[in-house]
Amino acid sequence: MNKKISIAWAVLALALVVTPAAASAAQEEVIPTFDSWLKAVSGPLVSVVVGVVLSWLVEWWPAYSKWPSKKKRLIYLGLCLVVPVAAAALRVVLGYVIWSFDPLIWHALWSGAAAFAAGTAVHTRKLPGS
Repeated sequence: MNKKISIAWAVLALALVVTPAAASAAQEEVIPTFDSWLKAVSGPLVSVVVGVVLSWLVEWWPAYSKWPSKKKRLIYLGLCLVVPVAAAALRVVLGYVIWSFDPLIWHALWSGAAAFAAGTAVHTRKLPGS
């Protein structure tokens, strides 16, 4: 990956993760924590994390681009569901929250499903004859 793209990713990550957390912290006078980041990743930031992972996968693994679209969508679906659930589970393991299906895991699953649906809707090409 060239230097300009790496800098662009760093700026994007800073803008999407650190800046909103710092702004909300300034309003609430609370310092953003790793737990607040994990909570965001298991919710609304799932698409950002999955997007970064897939971008790196496409960039560094040339064979990925040769796979059929169906296989790529299944990988995307898996990442959309695994990333938020893993972030929620890590919150439990680190002792930030107690294990519960609702709302902890249920929220993570719905966030992943919404990210998958939105990403698929945006990137699905119009099919012939429709």
